Amino acid sequence: MTALESAVRPARPRRIAGAIVGRVRSLKLPDLRALWVKERSHPVLVKGAAFFGLAATGFAWIPFYPWWAVLFFAFVVGALAVRFPLVSLIALGVLVSAAAASQMVEFGLFFLVFTLAISLVSLFDWRFGYLVYGSVFLSLLGAPFLPPLLAAILFSRFLAVAAMAASATFLSFLVTCGNLNVAGFFVGPPHGTSFLVIGTSGRAGWTPGDLGGALSSIGLANPDVMSTLLSTNYGASLVPLLEVVLWCGIVFLVAELARRKESLEDWLVTAGAATVAIGVGYVLSSLALGVPIPPESAALLVGAFGLIAGTTAAGTLGKEAFREYFMGQTATTVGRRLADLPEARSTRFSLVGGLADVKADLKESIMVPLKKPEVAAEYGITPPRGILLFGPPGCGKTLLMSALAGELNVEMFTVKCSDVMSKWYGESEGRIEALFRTAKERRPAIIFFDDIDAIAKSRDLYAGDDVTPRLLGMILSEIDGLDKSPGLIMVGTTNKPELLDSALLRPGRFDKIIYVPPPSRPERVEILRVHLASRPASDSLDVEGIAERTDRFSGADLANLVKEAAVVAMRRSLSTHRTEPITGKEFAEVLSKVKPSITLAQAEEYDRLRLMYERKMHRVEREEERIGWADVRGLEELKASLRSYMDLVFTKRGAMADFRMRASKGVLLFGPPGCGKTYLMRAAANELGVPIQTIEGPSLLSTGRDGGAAIKEIFYLARENAPSVVLFDDIDLVASAQDRSLEARNLLSLFLAQVDAVGDQERVLVVATTNRPHVLEAALLRPGRFDRMFYVPPPDADARLVLVESVLRGVPTAGVDRDLLARLCREAEGFSSADVIAAVDEAKLIAIREGKAAVHPVHLEAAFARLRPSVTVESLGWSREFIRAHNVRLSTERPREDAP
Repeated sequence: MTALESAVRPARPRRIAGAIVGRVRSLKLPDLRALWVKERSHPVLVKGAAFFGLAATGFAWIPFYPWWAVLFFAFVVGALAVRFPLVSLIALGVLVSAAAASQMVEFGLFFLVFTLAISLVSLFDWRFGYLVYGSVFLSLLGAPFLPPLLAAILFSRFLAVAAMAASATFLSFLVTCGNLNVAGFFVGPPHGTSFLVIGTSGRAGWTPGDLGGALSSIGLANPDVMSTLLSTNYGASLVPLLEVVLWCGIVFLVAELARRKESLEDWLVTAGAATVAIGVGYVLSSLALGVPIPPESAALLVGAFGLIAGTTAAGTLGKEAFREYFMGQTATTVGRRLADLPEARSTRFSLVGGLADVKADLKESIMVPLKKPEVAAEYGITPPRGILLFGPPGCGKTLLMSALAGELNVEMFTVKCSDVMSKWYGESEGRIEALFRTAKERRPAIIFFDDIDAIAKSRDLYAGDDVTPRLLGMILSEIDGLDKSPGLIMVGTTNKPELLDSALLRPGRFDKIIYVPPPSRPERVEILRVHLASRPASDSLDVEGIAERTDRFSGADLANLVKEAAVVAMRRSLSTHRTEPITGKEFAEVLSKVKPSITLAQAEEYDRLRLMYERKMHRVEREEERIGWADVRGLEELKASLRSYMDLVFTKRGAMADFRMRASKGVLLFGPPGCGKTYLMRAAANELGVPIQTIEGPSLLSTGRDGGAAIKEIFYLARENAPSVVLFDDIDLVASAQDRSLEARNLLSLFLAQVDAVGDQERVLVVATTNRPHVLEAALLRPGRFDRMFYVPPPDADARLVLVESVLRGVPTAGVDRDLLARLCREAEGFSSADVIAAVDEAKLIAIREGKAAVHPVHLEAAFARLRPSVTVESLGWSREFIRAHNVRLSTERPREDAP
């Protein structure tokens, strides 16, 4: 080739560079944006660039390779890291070990052993090895804390502290057994012997053969030198070990402060606190070891302050820039996002057969709080913190939640509770914390715990050192904090609700408990048709007949039944070489071989559990739901009489004893249903500041033999917290003269024994409510028991008007005036207080469904017309008969004209 040709024809490197530049120039702006969007969710180039920078820093840490070899090996390490990060770390460790051996062969052996240890731990998480190497390589620049600090913000504090501990241990060896007394603010004792030598210039004329020579020389290292220096140098002082502990504490401190940042002042406080900790540790270590403090240390500390502040800001901004990636990583470790499950994203309620009432309940409980939280707040509808779905396995609990998330198009984190558990101490708790933190960042969102009983069983079932109670405690704490995170709802499913810890089921945590039953016959028809829709089924297939024969089949059983029938039809089509429709013959063949997964005993047990968990016998009032006299509209004289009597019982016991008087132990509130008897007693207890323990008649009967033990427990609790009130709701269910069942008689006897056992000075008032006073046992009403009686009448038109106005107070309305409300209340004859409130709430829901910004007259009129009054002539007659029979003295305020 002539000189002219050489000048005209560019050299090969120049051609490659030109091609690269041309390719970059040809990239259009949309291409770059698409690349950036892809990198944000799945960083590939960023990971390669990060490993390239790590390798270049490591090769510069120990001078051995020429500049072109540094670039080449760094490129190889970065390219390997894209697909094989662990292999890249091992290669980097070997290459740096060769450089260390060129300084001193014992140093090469030591670093190779260090590389092996780091690689073994990195098998669990390659990020650990990256952080350790980064911290070590930056030590000579005075910044070994940067990689762990960055990791604490981007990943986890545990990973950051572990990496800092490993790198700090290595650096403490370096300053005690090397030729440096200070490395990255680590201080070692002055000594005359060393085998970790850093700083010798690399040999001139380096060739690739020098790499092999350096690695082979490691075999010539004298291991005795290492053991001697470790015992004489490293073992001479405890200061290096204390420095390791100090640096781990610094990383944890900075990570904790950075996690709570809120303003620029917080940034400065975080950086300042870390810098002070670094400076104090450095000065104390230098003084303890007698190492002189160089004058440039102050400048280094100022630089450390800027680096910490900058790193904290960079980590936070980086986490936001790569938000999609970190969200995906978190979801992978603690659960799965609905967005990562294509089959779940396409699930809709139309694909879930049956369960119409459950679907409606889920929509109303979750849809409004998540999609329109401001509307729910405006109408005074408090969103639930948690929802529990329970029922037999295979009835669609998990499928319902996938369909709901698909309908709402919100983020849902599905967590299989068995996957939360880890054999490493603290990792399970870290996963739960990361899950809730991620969900809060992705609001509106649903956190869905499948089979929550795996981590939420009663804590009495575990040993003291078990991880599950600690995990449950963290979940309870996170649920209690959901009121500060509107738009976030936790949902759990279980087949065993009786195993769950009672603290999880109390109001304020799982506010709504929904039973998901096996499908009924019409629902089985619907489910069968859903699964047959995508298969060649015969037009003459009797789906209703199949549903009739599949009693106690769950939704999963029916799906499997259709699948097996399709297999039989497919087998027939293979022999006939044509598409054969699924007929009743295939179903008959399959049904003769399969049985329902829900046994008769299970069906009976779940019916009992449904009664038990739909209405709890003993409730603890939530603080935010405390009510007082001001919340009870009307009944002024009744409230005054009740307040006066309760005050007498709780505060004047001594005076009554002086006058040789005995206060009644029990009070009976009677009247038509829905008129506020229970509400009135809770308001009275709150006004007097006394706790109230509630027994509910229906739940008491559903517990069977356990009812007596529950009654004793409630009375014990009332006595221990006196003055207090025991409220027995619907006492006629166990104290009816018409019901002579053995179970009811036993429960009544146990209850009356507890009432009689209450001492005169114990300040415990027992209150019973009933809608059917005429059926009560005479033993209940004898003197000394429930001989103090109060009639709670239904509201008249004026009282209904006051109640409607109070419920509508603060609610946006349009065209609603007092005349309209007065007319509706006059026409609402027979409406109890509960009926009035239900009618107004129904009007609110109608407005929300229609997308209106306010409640209009048409909504109120439709709601009042839709509801039927619950106060009947018969219930009023019962109260009239009881008043006459027992000479109950009524209040002087005028009751409604049809009241007794």
